[in-house]
Amino acid sequence: MKKIVAFLLVCVMLSLSACGAAQNSEISFTVGGEENDTVADTGAVQKDDESFYFMAGDVMVTPGMEFDAQALPTDDVYQVPSCAFEGTDNVYSYGSYEITAYNDGEKEIVYSIFFVEPDVTTPEGLANGDDLSMAAELYGEYTQDGTSQIFTRGNTQLHVIGENDVVVSIELRLAD
Repeated sequence: MKKIVAFLLVCVMLSLSACGAAQNSEISFTVGGEENDTVADTGAVQKDDESFYFMAGDVMVTPGMEFDAQALPTDDVYQVPSCAFEGTDNVYSYGSYEITAYNDGEKEIVYSIFFVEPDVTTPEGLANGDDLSMAAELYGEYTQDGTSQIFTRGNTQLHVIGENDVVVSIELRLAD
C-alpha cells in the first residue's frame, strides 16, 4: 500500500512539474547560454542521438511528432487543461502507458508518453522498478531537478524520478 501511495504522490509531483510548478536546483553551470543542473556524465552511448522515442507495438511514438490516433486506437481518451499549450490536451490511455497530445491548430502533436506500469520499457530497457543508476548507465549525462533526472536528446527529454534508488516514474516529453 505504501508503494502505491508513493507512486501516486510521484505522479502528482510529475504533473505539477509539467505545469510549471517551481523547480528546485542545487548545482548549476552554463552551457550554450542556458543555466542547467548537472549530476553525472557516465559516457554512455546513446542508440539514437536524435530524440527519445517509445515503441507502442510496431508504432514509433516521439514527442513532437504528429499523433496518429488511427494507428494506436483506444476507447480510453480524456481531455485535460493544457499545461504547456492553450486549450485542452487529449490523453490516450493504453493501460500500461499514456500518450498526451495537443492540437497545434491543424493536427494533434505528441507532447508526452508516461509509463504507468513496470511492464513498459524504453527501447534501451529502462522501466519503473529498475535501479535508478541504470538510467545514467544507459543515457549518460543528465540534469537534476529535485528528484528528477532529466536526459535530453534534440527537442525531447526523458524524465526519470527515483525514490530510494529505484525508478518510480518515467516520462518522455518535448523539451521545455
